[in-house]
Amino acid sequence: MPDPITPIACPADEWTLVAADQIMGYIYRMSTSPNLYLYTSRMTGNPAPTLRSEGVPILLNQDYKFIIALGAIDLYVMAVGADGAVRYDWTW
Repeated sequence: MPDPITPIACPADEWTLVAADQIMGYIYRMSTSPNLYLYTSRMTGNPAPTLRSEGVPILLNQDYKFIIALGAIDLYVMAVGADGAVRYDWTW
């Protein structure tokens, strides 16, 4: 699991694994660019996403997104159009 203090670099237009085997937490925007981030999840152990159409927009009007799941998931973020950075904080 990533250190919640360290920003996770999100290269432009690529899916980046933000956290694995999670139930609940927050994704925070760490850079002002880009304007659009996409998010998707997979049940832990399943293949990573490959298509941009698999994601939904997040962080549009807020600086964080609360994530909750019924089972363990892997979280992926895509910075659209420019390099970006996010932070993931897990909760119990």
